[in-house]
Amino acid sequence: MKTSFQRVILALFLSVPFAKADDTTPVEVVNEDAIRPPQIEVRVRPDRPDRPNRERTAAMKEALTHFKQKRVEFIAQQRDLTRQLKGASEDDKAAIRERIRQNRASFVETKEEFHDELKASSEKLKEMGRKLQEERAGSSKRE
Repeated sequence: MKTSFQRVILALFLSVPFAKADDTTPVEVVNEDAIRPPQIEVRVRPDRPDRPNRERTAAMKEALTHFKQKRVEFIAQQRDLTRQLKGASEDDKAAIRERIRQNRASFVETKEEFHDELKASSEKLKEMGRKLQEERAGSSKRE
C-alpha cells in the first residue's frame, strides 16, 4: 500500500508544471484610477444626540433608589414576621399570617405603582426621542 501511495504522490509531483523565473511577463496597467479605491470619508465616532432633560433621568434614578429602599424594608418586615411565627401560639400564628399577607399585598401595590411610573416615564422619553429625530430629519432636508 505504501508503494502505491508513494507512486501516486510521485506521479502528481511530476505532472505539475513548474514556473520558471524567466517566464514572468510584466502586466500592463491600463487605468491606474480603476485600481485605487475612491476616497471615503470615515467618521471616527457617530454624532451624539442632545441629551434631553437630564433632570428626568435624575428623577428616574431617585424613584429607583426609593423603590429599592421600600424593597429592603419589605424584606426586613417579612423576615421579622416569619421569626415571630415560629414561637407563636395558634391564634397568634393566624394573626401573623394575616399581617404577612397584608404586607405582601402592600408591597405588590407599591411595585405596580413603580412599574407604571417607569413605563410612563419611558414612554415620555421615547416620544421626546421621536420628536428630536423628526426635527433632525426636517433640518437635514432643509439643508
